[in-house]
Amino acid sequence: MFFRSCCVVTLLALAGCGGSSSQLEVPPESAVAFTQDAQRYGYCYDSIDVSGCAERYCSEGSGRTCQTLFLADQEGYYVLALGNQGWGVGFSASDRDHAGKRAMHQCEQQTEGCREVESWQTDGVK
Repeated sequence: MFFRSCCVVTLLALAGCGGSSSQLEVPPESAVAFTQDAQRYGYCYDSIDVSGCAERYCSEGSGRTCQTLFLADQEGYYVLALGNQGWGVGFSASDRDHAGKRAMHQCEQQTEGCREVESWQTDGVK
């Protein structure tokens, strides 16, 4: 009986049941923070606190206040486009160029002079 109990506990542990795991499944996240005029930005991805991280990068060295205006939790490709007075973020699960086109389209709906400034791929690895 003791041997059978040990085998069951061992199998449950190997299967990830009944015990803690050193690696938790955390969804990938992306965030982009901007200053009020949308001309300074910071972005972070695949991080525990993506909003705080993006806001720190945005305000770094300027002392300006930044706010997270984009937050997503899907794995794939992201592109950030900035224009004269606006921005756009495009996403595609499998195609970086498609994400870029979406970012440019979103930006061009708000302002002129749009250009791609950043791109990244989330993979869920922390």
